[in-house]
Amino acid sequence: MKTLQNLFSNPQKKFKVTKNDINNNKALLPNILYQQMEKFVFILISDQNNLILENPKLTKLKLLKNAYLNDNLCFKAEIIAINNEKLNLLVLVNKENKKMQSLICKAVFKLEFKETISKAS
Repeated sequence: MKTLQNLFSNPQKKFKVTKNDINNNKALLPNILYQQMEKFVFILISDQNNLILENPKLTKLKLLKNAYLNDNLCFKAEIIAINNEKLNLLVLVNKENKKMQSLICKAVFKLEFKETISKAS
């Protein structure tokens, strides 16, 4: 039986929307946003491949606002549920500007463990 210790330490990623990422209205394409979220999750679990199966599954996705050309996005993650078999990871995407952050998207990814583990006490 393995122990889960400090799975993630302050997970965060920055992304700037470029001309290659937008549609004719200069809005970020949803598939690009999803690809960036998925890459972010893969980066988070890359050090834990002995514990976690490699394919995270998107279980919930809520697009709240659009991001546009030259917007700076910040991806953050937090564990929202964990048990012996799986981990649910919430990914929040904020649009950053000088005055405030604006939540544009949130998604939940389910990560399954390779074998039963116990939480660290």
